[in-house]
Amino acid sequence: QETETKRSPHIEAENGDAYWGRKLLFPLDQDFWKMQNFKVTVEAFDKRELQGALRGDSLIGRGELHLDSAQLGQAPQRKVPLTLRGQPAGELSLQFQIQAPQEALHIMAHSSRGSLAAAAKAFAQTLRQQSALDQLLASRPQVMWDMPQERLAAIHNLLSSWLSKFCQQSLRMTGDETDTTAIDALWQLARSAQEIIVCCTELAEDEDIPGIVVQWLRNYFSRCTHEDAELNETRLRALLAMHQDPSAGKRQIDPWARLQEYGARLPESSPRDLAFALASRLEEAARGQESEVFTCEEIVQNGRLAPGMAA
Repeated sequence: QETETKRSPHIEAENGDAYWGRKLLFPLDQDFWKMQNFKVTVEAFDKRELQGALRGDSLIGRGELHLDSAQLGQAPQRKVPLTLRGQPAGELSLQFQIQAPQEALHIMAHSSRGSLAAAAKAFAQTLRQQSALDQLLASRPQVMWDMPQERLAAIHNLLSSWLSKFCQQSLRMTGDETDTTAIDALWQLARSAQEIIVCCTELAEDEDIPGIVVQWLRNYFSRCTHEDAELNETRLRALLAMHQDPSAGKRQIDPWARLQEYGARLPESSPRDLAFALASRLEEAARGQESEVFTCEEIVQNGRLAPGMAA
């Protein structure tokens, strides 16, 4: 799959160097957003009026650069070596950025009017932009502002991993899925977002964690769109409260035997309800191939609780 080719105006070189300082925008179709890796091809030509009129501008060199979306966010400026007939021919320094389409910003500004899938996809498109993580952190609710630097660094690292997973999952969507389908696809990520807040923030025991997530999203959507974003809070809270297979803990199983199968142990004095809850939670993690929020390691591996995991 290729985008269209664009040609820049010519510039004068001095002492073999030339500063370009121009921006080229390439429209990206829907399939591009699903891609994690892509290739950029550049060519440099020697602009000579007479020769160009007769035979066309001569090629200085050609170069290719293979990128992934994570690299763009971490180091947008890249050097592209140029070659001509197998020999070095200089290099180009370019800065690459992915820019969310205006349609995505419109969906975010009025997400209550559309589907959850469309809102999630638009959200993910903005998260592919440079400095998206910094923008997201700057949008956190007031209750999360007063935290020591080490906790801020921890939430930064956890969010970085979470954003990558969210983008991979959400950008697979067409945006036409029903809300039920979208919730089924995103509930694990919604839970992980709440776990990050709980792990990194000192909150009261009765704190409304889903409400914090909703406010965080509202702040970020408003920051991106420069409007008072409209969110369907009822729908968001349904997603945040979603648990895969809620009847899992009520099955007629021996919870102690199930925990033993997973390689997990509880103190002998633990109540049966706690054993049921833990066994059900491990079943849920195994079905969803969930990862631990700090280590990003799968909680259940080959049917067993990963080494070093603790409840």
